[in-house]
Parts: sequence; structure tokens; C-alpha cells
Amino acid sequence: MHTHLAAIHASPAAITPLTAYYKEHGPEFKVTNFLDDGLMRLFAGSDEEAVERRMTALLGHASAQDGARLAVVTCSAAKRAMLRRVALETGVEVLKIDEPLANEAVRRG
Repeated sequence: MHTHLAAIHASPAAITPLTAYYKEHGPEFKVTNFLDDGLMRLFAGSDEEAVERRMTALLGHASAQDGARLAVVTCSAAKRAMLRRVALETGVEVLKIDEPLANEAVRRG
């Protein structure tokens, strides 16, 4: 049985490497990629409420239609607090892709 994972991208550049990574290192995950290049325009315009609504809609769809219970957000502009609110609203556990790397860097000093 596969675990459904939604991957939210603001750029198409992240799709191929993420898909390849999970194919090799996480074959138990069924990855569905969601590309919304409009997120970057919203971030650039400092409209975080609109970004949050858009992410909530994407993850709500991923949960309802694809059964996703986990999500990885590849856009580094997404703030942790916003992603926590999106996770609470959708019931999908959300990981910001660069967070584990940042945590490890802090741990190592």
C-alpha cells in the first residue's frame, strides 16, 4: 500500500528532481505534483493571505481527490507559520522541503 504525498511547487524546476528522489528513496510514496506558478507572483506582491488560501485549496483538493495525508512544499518563500495553519485547515501534514536541511545546519552549528 502506498502513502499518498502531495508535492506543491511554485516552479516546474523542482518537479523532476523531487519525483526522481522519491522514486529512488521513497518508493512507498505515491507522489502527486501540483504546480502553481502564480504562487510566486503572490509572494512577490506580499499577499500572504492569498498564498495561504491558494495552498489551502491545493492541499484540500489533494486530500479529497487523491487521498493525500502528507505534503511537501518546495517553495522556500512559504513561511512555517502559514504552513502550520494550512495543515490545520486541511488535515494534511505539511513539510517545507528546506526545513530539515536548515534544522541539521543549526544542529551542527
